[in-house]
Amino acid sequence: MDKQTDRDRVITIKINGETKSFTEENNSSLSPLDETAAAVENADESFDWILPDHDEASNETAESIFDPELTKKKTGFTFESVKQTKNFSFFKRPLAALFLAVLIGACLGIIVLKIITAKEEVKETSASVVSVVPSEDAPKAAAAVSSLEAFVVQGGVFSTEEAAKKVLEDIEQKQIPVRVFPLEGKYFLFLGTAPSLEAGKKLSAYYKGFQLDVYWKPVTLDYSNKMTSQDQELLHSLSSVYKDMTSIVTSRMLQEDPGIKPDEYQGILTSLNKEEMKNKQLKDMYKQLVLADEFIKQTEESSQPVILLKAQARLLTYLRLTQELSAG
Repeated sequence: MDKQTDRDRVITIKINGETKSFTEENNSSLSPLDETAAAVENADESFDWILPDHDEASNETAESIFDPELTKKKTGFTFESVKQTKNFSFFKRPLAALFLAVLIGACLGIIVLKIITAKEEVKETSASVVSVVPSEDAPKAAAAVSSLEAFVVQGGVFSTEEAAKKVLEDIEQKQIPVRVFPLEGKYFLFLGTAPSLEAGKKLSAYYKGFQLDVYWKPVTLDYSNKMTSQDQELLHSLSSVYKDMTSIVTSRMLQEDPGIKPDEYQGILTSLNKEEMKNKQLKDMYKQLVLADEFIKQTEESSQPVILLKAQARLLTYLRLTQELSAG
């Protein structure tokens, strides 16, 4: 009974809801040869299920994760990103350096501009102060004449005025202009005036032709500081006219070119208004220059020496009045 059960086993399988039965036959009735062949066949067809160890599974999983193809692809992708980053950094760094340089340059430029502007403002402020202060005193500074330096022909030095006047009379008889000038406690006789020391030396030689013992020397006449600003302006103009006249008269006496024309001083002389002059000495000085100008005009028509000597006499009188103005 048992043997029959073992021989004819029934296996029931459900496939898609249908029940199918299979009967497993017992092969015990096979012949020895068939059993041997079946055993060999079963041995060939059979295989063992070998479950992988945990470590091996992990290794396979790791190998599958880092598959060469995937790794290459991933590595290629990563390389591209790194390359792009490097390229971006390659352009980014110069741009950043350029921007930083421009920023620093702009800041330095602003600082330098502020410093220069501040210095210019300081200069302009100081210049404006300097220009404003003299502008208030400009008339006084322009017209202020502290002294007059004259170059004269000297005819003698005397300790007393009486002795000087005796010699003066002898010189006047020769129709030579001469004036007495008290200086440094003595009395000097001046016969002519020149624009420079060299011209004074030549003029002395001219006077020696009249059998006179003469010398040349510079003389400084200090002006009084008690004059008003209006008188100082007038004195400044008169001194300018006197110097030009001296150059013209001396040059014509020596038959040289004076280098200037009478028009240069005549414009100043005619611009002065005698009626507005309140200082009597300045009026007299102005009058002497007007008379000297008349003689200079005559020399343009006639070159006679006597006319030039008369002009010299007016210039000497101007100097004498200047000395009196200095004493006052």
